[in-house]
Amino acid sequence: MENKKLVEFIEIMDCILLEKIEFHEPKIKSDIYEIIDEIVIIDDLLLLVTRVTMLPFSEEVIRIEIVGNIFERAIKVAEMGERLSNFKKIANKIKKSIQIDDLTQDLRDVFMKIYNQIQAKMNLNGISLKIKFDNVKLSLNTSNLIEKSKLVDSFWKNGAPIIKNWSEEEIFSGLYRKVCHLEYVGLRLIPDGEYIFVESLAEYSNYTITYDKFSNFETLKISFEEKFIIINGDVSLKVNLKDIVYKDFIESKLVHFDELGIRVSPEIFHFTKYGDKLEQEKIESQEYMAGSSLDYIANRPIIEFM
Repeated sequence: MENKKLVEFIEIMDCILLEKIEFHEPKIKSDIYEIIDEIVIIDDLLLLVTRVTMLPFSEEVIRIEIVGNIFERAIKVAEMGERLSNFKKIANKIKKSIQIDDLTQDLRDVFMKIYNQIQAKMNLNGISLKIKFDNVKLSLNTSNLIEKSKLVDSFWKNGAPIIKNWSEEEIFSGLYRKVCHLEYVGLRLIPDGEYIFVESLAEYSNYTITYDKFSNFETLKISFEEKFIIINGDVSLKVNLKDIVYKDFIESKLVHFDELGIRVSPEIFHFTKYGDKLEQEKIESQEYMAGSSLDYIANRPIIEFM
């Protein structure tokens, strides 16, 4: 805790809980409201919630009001940081608090209401991720291409695709269709054979993140090498999730990079680790799920939750 006033106040509340000093309810309540807006660290606010939950208030409605105000401040601090980890800390704290045996039903209901608000905000804001490419080599999958030979030959003869966010005017005028560019990044929830999915629909689910969701991609570079594209650099992006797959996505640790989509005139070229080697992909996928090999997830870019 960096806030000295909070440190002193926590010590006072601990002494109250140990019955070393008397509990002067009006003074403690006033001090709590005075200090809440000064706290800018999520962990400090959650620590304060723990003490308030245990203090012997004369009426439960007072405790509920104070807890609600502390969480309201915590949500504001989380939003200022715009990091998934901030919201997850609050959500995890609420889940642990709900498990307390002597928690009153009224307070339990308040915790659940706040928990649902946190989940809604996390879904609304999207999940922020960073994909880190370190000399990742990808192959072209030609199985879905209509004009295979003509477009493919032209693609390899021209310069590498650009990476940018297109303006509404550029999209409206069709300019973005005339320039070879990175159209999307694809992610996939890949089972490891051990994780039990909360929702079966999440298993092998795909997530396509288009260029308008990209940010901080200045270091991202695409180059050619013997009919492969080589990717280096980082890209930050946001993934919007449906509630049904939310828990599996953020807690399963099975989110992996799947493919890049590059627009070439009217076509989208799909680049994956395996390209057209679908049989090899199938075999290595089965080996990975059986726990006998990690080849399937090897040499993919690193996914980091932000």
